[in-house]
Amino acid sequence: MTYQRITLVGLFLLCFLSPLILASDALLKDQKVEPLKVVLVEDNAPFSLLLPDGTPTGLYVEFWQLWSKVNKVPIEFIPGSFANNMALLRSKKADFHVGLFSNEQRSKWGDFSLAIHKVDTGLFFNSTEDDLPSLDGLKGRKVAVQLGTYQQNYLKQNYPEVEVIVFDDAEMALKQLLENKFDAILSEVPYLNAQIAKMGLRGVFRLSREKILINEVHAFVPRGNRNILATINAGIQRIPVDQIIALERKWLPELEPYFSSKEILKTLSLQEKNWLKSHPNFSLGIDHNWSPFEYIDEKNQFVGVSSEYVKLLAQELAIQLNPRFDLSWSQAFELLKIGKVDVMSGIVRTDERAKMILFTNPYVSLSSVITTRKDGAFVQGMDDLFNKKVAVIKGYVFEDYIRKNHPDITVVGVASIREGLNKVENKEIDAFIDALATINHELGKEKHNNVIVAAFTPYKLELSMGVRKGLEPLVPILNKALSTISTKDKSRIANNWLSVEVNVATNYQAFFYWGVPIFLILLSIIWYVLRSNRRMQFEILERKKVERSLEKSKQKAVMANQAKDNFLANMSHEIRTPMNAVVGMSHLLEESGLNKKQQGYNRTLNNSAASLLILIDDILDLSKVEAGKLEIECLPFKLIDIISNIEEQVRLIIDNQSIQLKSKIDKNLPNVLVGDAIRIGQIILNLANNAAKFTKQGSIDINVKVLEKGDGDIKLQISIRDTGIGMNSEEQRKLFKTYSQADSSTTRKYGGTGLGLTISKKLCELMSGEIWMESTPGKGSHFYFTVKLKYKKHKDSLDFAITKTEKEEDYSLLFDKHILLVDDNEINLTVAKTILTNAGIRVVTATNGLIAVEKLDAFNFDAILMDIQMPVMDGYEATKYIRDKMLLKDLPIIAVSANVMKTDIQKSLEAGMNAHIGKPLNVQFLLKTLCQFLTNSQY
Repeated sequence: MTYQRITLVGLFLLCFLSPLILASDALLKDQKVEPLKVVLVEDNAPFSLLLPDGTPTGLYVEFWQLWSKVNKVPIEFIPGSFANNMALLRSKKADFHVGLFSNEQRSKWGDFSLAIHKVDTGLFFNSTEDDLPSLDGLKGRKVAVQLGTYQQNYLKQNYPEVEVIVFDDAEMALKQLLENKFDAILSEVPYLNAQIAKMGLRGVFRLSREKILINEVHAFVPRGNRNILATINAGIQRIPVDQIIALERKWLPELEPYFSSKEILKTLSLQEKNWLKSHPNFSLGIDHNWSPFEYIDEKNQFVGVSSEYVKLLAQELAIQLNPRFDLSWSQAFELLKIGKVDVMSGIVRTDERAKMILFTNPYVSLSSVITTRKDGAFVQGMDDLFNKKVAVIKGYVFEDYIRKNHPDITVVGVASIREGLNKVENKEIDAFIDALATINHELGKEKHNNVIVAAFTPYKLELSMGVRKGLEPLVPILNKALSTISTKDKSRIANNWLSVEVNVATNYQAFFYWGVPIFLILLSIIWYVLRSNRRMQFEILERKKVERSLEKSKQKAVMANQAKDNFLANMSHEIRTPMNAVVGMSHLLEESGLNKKQQGYNRTLNNSAASLLILIDDILDLSKVEAGKLEIECLPFKLIDIISNIEEQVRLIIDNQSIQLKSKIDKNLPNVLVGDAIRIGQIILNLANNAAKFTKQGSIDINVKVLEKGDGDIKLQISIRDTGIGMNSEEQRKLFKTYSQADSSTTRKYGGTGLGLTISKKLCELMSGEIWMESTPGKGSHFYFTVKLKYKKHKDSLDFAITKTEKEEDYSLLFDKHILLVDDNEINLTVAKTILTNAGIRVVTATNGLIAVEKLDAFNFDAILMDIQMPVMDGYEATKYIRDKMLLKDLPIIAVSANVMKTDIQKSLEAGMNAHIGKPLNVQFLLKTLCQFLTNSQY
């Protein structure tokens, strides 16, 4: 129901702004991405050639088709002769060549990409002799070489005593070699082999064992297109190496693939391989005492199932996973959460843990069981443990599962499986829960005569590897490596560690004394068991149906929440983008010298835009609260300043009305508090705005009272009283419920969505407080809320720091500065350019990241304002290229984006940007930020 209501609100907003959004979409559609033009030699099999219908094919053609598919960059092939290829590149009518060797002459006017292949050059003879001459042995003799090739220049420069015969037609040259018109042909081995096969002359010519040249092949880009070169190189590194090897084996089955020389896992991309090379060592958190999955043996070695998987991964990826023997599992897990341990070898994923660390795909699935005493109460499931004492290993996921789903069970923490089973046997606890395999392993090693496995739990343990935040690239790499572990290896690990050997001594006398009576008793109850079996099977089937139904419902709920979050994030971005133009144009109007009436119109426009943005922020905040993702900050602030600011905003609302606004601050309130100033201000402003909205005359009072004050801790009560319309008891009961208002008629008369008070209630609870109200119809309302904060006793330096950051900026610093402004939206580009120009800034614009990089080659800039979502090359890619390829480490780059979530800001900083400014633009904040970075910049 929550998702449906939020969706209705979103649809309402979508309808409200549909003309602007449709216009924005139309602009994006008009900006079609032009394909890169790629030249190739039309008769250079097996590298590039044309089929009878004119379709390009060959190893290099399919390589670039794969590159295009992986990187989603369109390309267009232009076949022709080698000379025609080079002419198109020189005139810049083509973007790059599919593959050339690097030489000094080409390097004068072009750049080469990362290597995409390797080609051997050899000597071909018309001879049956085994002992073929080397190139040094051909002095004074004739050697043929193809016109315009790398080999032609190489032969002339390094072997002047060899008589060079130049040919243009390979087929004719091979016929002349058969007629002994020259002694050998020097050529690329794959190319001439293809020509020989086409003529049906396999086995006729001999190739010398000497490799004359081994050349790497690169894409060749005309000088001045560094942005294209960067795109090519980044794209090459993203292609999974195994897919490139498959192409090489298809076209050159007799040769060892060039990319097979890469020593680590071939399903990784070059980018992932390079990341691993720069991150070869990782600290590994392990469990010392969870046999047979992982433990420390008597030789102080890390062994067990997880250890085997760790060894396979380390070997496959050529990395070091170094166990931390000095840490227990719990200690390692705590350090993993704060980034001081890199990886955990075995851990079960939960939603709570996923907020703090990253997880690979599961590599082992474990069933869990309940162990009890033989003479204990009958147990066939978790429900039978009601009000029982149940032991689990401290810190393990079972502790979370039981506390969450079975609050009536008393959980007892133990240090090991052995301790848990001993406590069961000694009647200290009623049951012990852990994985079946670990309990079987312990029962096989130690005698626990009075302990039995009573029942399975509903909890399946999916064992994964945990990875700390900050090592995000490692997770897909580990997943790829885990997926390559063969079934044979998995079976070997399971057989080595999960088999249990139980030795049973035979005592025939005891058998007859005890066994025969027991057998007769068992025989007498078999009939009853068989009779009950059918009914139990039916009940099990029914329970499984219910479980499947619940699982489907859970999946649907998860998908619905994900869809809701995606929808809200997209809606926020789509609304903020046109709203940036609205707010920006309003600012420009304000500075254009409006008359009083026009200023009133403009103020109304601004207030409407601000109301819409508050609504969007309210919906996003509520979504974060419901998902448990809203975080409370802890920073120093002055509450007096917040209330003064709110008073100014409220006075704008009650202007020209007979309403008195007053505030009273407790004299015991510390000057500087520590907490989330933005959220506290949000609550006060919401309550004050409501008071102003529902009050036509009388007064609005804001009161701050200190309830408790301890050693650094303080509890405040803040209240807002008005003399407005008031509410009856029924209306008050509805007030703090989500998507509810006191009376639907208030929406029609006063506006609003009913979200503000709901969010205020959630925020109070997050700050260990509460919110409530007192109201009388026709006499007004009195809202109270409490929060718990910190305060500073020694505040002098802190006051100075706050005062210093709040001082007015001197915007004259910006005069005549040179700024590169990057944005794909023409309206936003125009607005931002005008604002900056009015501040005395010289502005150059670009509509995507590639154009921005190109302009950086031509001009020097003091700073860049960079949009994020752009075609061709987005803001993240452009920033990484500027930092890594152009080596402009000190140039300030500031993100300007309608993506304003915390994850978006973090992503901007990780890409190399210095700051993040949200849209719609706050002009003062934009200029202040520019002043800050241009003052500190060394660029």
